[in-house]
Amino acid sequence: MKAASLIRAAGSLLIVAGLLGGCAVTQPTLPDRFAVGRDSNANRCTASRSWNDPQLTSQFDSAYAIACEGVSASRAMASISIVPAKARKAEKVEDCGAPSMVDVAGIGPVEARRCNDQALAARAVVVSFTRSGTSYRGAAVSAVIDPMARALAALATGKLPAADVAMAPSGINVASLADAPAVATAAGDATFDPGIPLRDGISLNRQGLYAEASRVLNDALSRLSDGTAASVKVELLLEAALADSNIQFGEAASDHFAQAETLLATIPESDQTAFLQRKRSTYRALDALNRRNWGRALAALNTAQASFPLENPALIAELNRPKANDVSSAVSSRSSAQLSQVVLDAQRGWAMSVALLSQNAPGALDKGKDALQDSAIRVGGLLGDPQVSPAALLWLTAQIERQSGRIDARAAEAMTGDVRRQGYAKAVGKFDCALAALRAGHPNSEAACAIPLDGATRARLIAAAGQGMGPVIPETQIERASLREQAGDPASAVLADYSQAIETLLASGRGGASAPSRLEDYLDLLIKTSKGEGAEATAATDSFFQAIQAVGEPGIARQLSQLQQVVSADSGTAMLLRQRAELNRDIAGLRYQIADANADPAARAALDETRKAKEGELIALEDKLQSNRRAQAIDDRPVTIAEVQAKLAADELYFKLSEIRARTYGIVIAKTGATIYAAGESSANLRKLAQIVRTSVRLPDGSRAPFKVPESYALFSLIAGPAERQLATAKAIVVDPSGPLANLPASVLVIDKASVTAYINGPRLQAKGITDPIRRRAVLNDYSQVNFLANEASLSIALSPRSFVDTRGLPESTASNPFIGFGNHGLPIDAVDANRTEQIGLGCPVSRAELARISEANEPIDARKLDIAASSLGVPNAPRITGEAFTDTAVLNRDDLSSYQVVHFATHGLPEIKLGCATVPPSLLTTLGPPHSDGFLSFNEVAGLRLNANLVVLSACDTAASASRASARRSGQEDSGRSLDGLVRAFLTANARAVLATYWPVSVAGESDELFKTFYTRGRTEEIADALHDAQRGLMHQPAYSHPYFWGAYFVVGDASKTMLDKPHTVAAK
Repeated sequence: MKAASLIRAAGSLLIVAGLLGGCAVTQPTLPDRFAVGRDSNANRCTASRSWNDPQLTSQFDSAYAIACEGVSASRAMASISIVPAKARKAEKVEDCGAPSMVDVAGIGPVEARRCNDQALAARAVVVSFTRSGTSYRGAAVSAVIDPMARALAALATGKLPAADVAMAPSGINVASLADAPAVATAAGDATFDPGIPLRDGISLNRQGLYAEASRVLNDALSRLSDGTAASVKVELLLEAALADSNIQFGEAASDHFAQAETLLATIPESDQTAFLQRKRSTYRALDALNRRNWGRALAALNTAQASFPLENPALIAELNRPKANDVSSAVSSRSSAQLSQVVLDAQRGWAMSVALLSQNAPGALDKGKDALQDSAIRVGGLLGDPQVSPAALLWLTAQIERQSGRIDARAAEAMTGDVRRQGYAKAVGKFDCALAALRAGHPNSEAACAIPLDGATRARLIAAAGQGMGPVIPETQIERASLREQAGDPASAVLADYSQAIETLLASGRGGASAPSRLEDYLDLLIKTSKGEGAEATAATDSFFQAIQAVGEPGIARQLSQLQQVVSADSGTAMLLRQRAELNRDIAGLRYQIADANADPAARAALDETRKAKEGELIALEDKLQSNRRAQAIDDRPVTIAEVQAKLAADELYFKLSEIRARTYGIVIAKTGATIYAAGESSANLRKLAQIVRTSVRLPDGSRAPFKVPESYALFSLIAGPAERQLATAKAIVVDPSGPLANLPASVLVIDKASVTAYINGPRLQAKGITDPIRRRAVLNDYSQVNFLANEASLSIALSPRSFVDTRGLPESTASNPFIGFGNHGLPIDAVDANRTEQIGLGCPVSRAELARISEANEPIDARKLDIAASSLGVPNAPRITGEAFTDTAVLNRDDLSSYQVVHFATHGLPEIKLGCATVPPSLLTTLGPPHSDGFLSFNEVAGLRLNANLVVLSACDTAASASRASARRSGQEDSGRSLDGLVRAFLTANARAVLATYWPVSVAGESDELFKTFYTRGRTEEIADALHDAQRGLMHQPAYSHPYFWGAYFVVGDASKTMLDKPHTVAAK
């Protein structure tokens, strides 16, 4: 059981509107937060109660702010206000264009106009209408018009929109409305209320939508003003820490905790401080559970209980005392305090139960049961309070029911026969109760629940139903199906339950970076079923492929889907789409840069102004894209086996590995069938074996060791499973790597046992009798008779099944020129001016002497490498930029990069390095040039290049290096985390169909010249993957260069089925 998949945040109760029944203002009956569909970029949008909208006239009015999941996740992009018609403020003539009457879906006729909306600080569409003496007003930037209209219709009718249902267009055509006056509208967060993203973040954490919670909370932290109450910032930090912990961003979580603790120390001691300290300790424990550190979790939970007791009703009442002009003014102190205490104490008991059960120490089962029982009693008592809305506690009720079911299942494991089956049935009953809570429905048996409710309470819970609980429901369904399987229920019924859970997860569009708990049980059952015959076996294989995609694809793969939009659109739309992608990336990066600049107010203010300007540009750009609906949706549904097969060549395989916690699974898809299986060892052992093989290619000190031939074959055999023969004889393989192949190229895998025997009985045995060390090493390192995977098959890497299907559908480059090369960085220009500095990263000054030291420590790649490439490709006169001309600014300032089909960089790739106060992400080394040229073409700069290339070649050292998650976030890549999330991702983002890179520092001697001569010569007419295959085989069959060090580092990511050059030019080049 993975603790990360179990964690649900205990939310802040300092902002408690909507948690207590009977306390809200009269309008409306809808909850304080509800989904309103997607904006024009397919980002989900949510309406949340707002308490400082300038349209409000009294405490009895209502207002909602609408924010969407994109790069400005906590900023309101639409607003709604509901006031008495007689109190409605008229729109200012100087701010708006002439009104028009428009029919809006779900509402009817409304008055619509374009205005410079001061509250949104943006040009917006404003609609208004009156019903029964009540005036409704909505304002939205163009991308959020449809969600705004949907929210208005819901509020006017009192009918909650259906969650995750495609939304019909509102009927508002921006282009048909008179434009607003051309006056300056200050971009920014005119009415930013940190309470809204805090509530949203808490809600998202509870629903298991951790990535979305992280985005909202981190964005909010970057928008806080100096006047924000310290207690509010502390809570935002704690919620952000938990969200980042839940998505395995441990370093970011630790930073947030540290900032919260530092800030807490500055707040005078009070009951509120004690409350926040208690929450901090509880969240620290949840973070420890995510890190599987059960002992530390228990220590933190015991500290929370012992050091910060909240048992004094007077103290609790003071903690939650209502404040003027705050939502809590509508809440009774008693009820608010009670809810605050119950949530924290119940969460503490649940977490303690999880830690005890996971620790599995003597007596853990009974202790875990007691801790959970205490939580169940507390929550059950609160659910019976008529002042408390039970809908606010659905998530916590479900948590307790699920954990209670796990305790029952653990007890059943030790039983046999009917007693065992009854124990599992009891556990399944608890999961039924959890699902009933999440769905706001009736359980099969109220008596079976850990928190049984009376009829009146259950009725109130159902009446207060919300819009669903994200991936928590399908996760609960999967775990329930696993319990049914352990209980011995019929396989067909269990498979149906599993399948329904996956369908629910996919329908929500919320596949995450981590797999749902017990997904492995489903995959194992599908593998077993697939070994049969007929339709049932085929269906099991199809379901397996669907299930492993439900875990979610990496961000780099989704970017390729976005890239498909760009290259398939008409030129005008393509330009706008590229600009939108660049602005999105810039704004996302600024979020984290601003947070990093907390200690420098001037730098923070400058960055904030930059973000405001870019958000203004993005809003204006959305106006231009609003009418092009084809440019709005990214297809992120799982692809089918049939769709992959349609893109495969007749002799080509798609080989995907998926690491799911302790297990690794594989699927091999051929044109005529597919094989699914579990790898023959644990994920940890496979990674260890892969590391042994990887180290034998090149030792950490840079020297070559004898390659581990037996271990390489053992790894291949384990990960290939029943498809070993099929993979070993394939002519072309697309590898979708994970786990053991995350940092090891599949090309160096040995594919038959005969090779192992031949090597042991040949070179290894012969070397034992040789005393001359040079001769002995030469014999020992002769692998020319070893059958590597790259000897038999051409290889390329895909980033996900969806990205494979999408990239195979991309057209070839339309660039008019064949080749351009960059390389041979020169000695630093003006290096004598050692005292001058360059601004690196977030305004960190680094001396040019230090930059020069790095440049001089890396010997320039001979410009002859580019000459060989151009001549071999048949274009000897193609441009090459080398020496002093090869600076980062020179590359960035070129406006003709999109006119080249092949772009070759013959320079060193640098991993992420620390320079004083600056962290430089993975970069290509360039010449340290004039002022403002720092000698690094970093991966965030690369992503902004405008390419139109079939192939980018990064031919030197370590060009597959990844960025840390912190650097990736600062560069706008929020969902970083895979081995290729560095320069490779950046060049794909910049519109390269394929990228050739290297896994380790490669030789720059004559053998690399030979490899690239063959690669480019074959590349005139062959597919990219085949050209690399021929080049690698040319070296591996030569005893002197047969060691994988010389040829194994090179790999191609993306669509390697294309040729380097378009066919007309290929003919001319011959």
